[in-house]
Amino acid sequence: TSPDSTRSSRATSFSRKPDFALSLPARCLRYSGIGMSDVLLILCTFPLPEQARQIGTALVERQLAACVNLVPAVESIYRWEGKVETASEVLAIFKTTRAVFPAFEQALTELHPYEVPEIIALSPDHIAEPYRKWLLGSVVE
Repeated sequence: TSPDSTRSSRATSFSRKPDFALSLPARCLRYSGIGMSDVLLILCTFPLPEQARQIGTALVERQLAACVNLVPAVESIYRWEGKVETASEVLAIFKTTRAVFPAFEQALTELHPYEVPEIIALSPDHIAEPYRKWLLGSVVE
């Protein structure tokens, strides 16, 4: 066989896309995010642990977040005003709901010491149902 015929047969064997959708077991569809999208994880960094703790507590007290985890000593490398900067920060991981998010974001923006606070909302693929129920009951819509 010539190299050209080998190349064309490989191209032909991979040209048909496999139909993966038909081979997914039904249990995989249950965890596809359907019904779980009402919960959000929010990532936000703070310059000082005291500020992160104070603002996190305020958002939980206002029932805009069910919980916040504070991860100290995160090193951030970023571009600000044309220069590469580094800073030691505290990463806050908030748990809230999609329904409350607009009020949560407004309050966090108002309380946050940064001019441009990092507010990143992530939608988890799966949440243990007892934790999800607790979370949904801990915020006020």
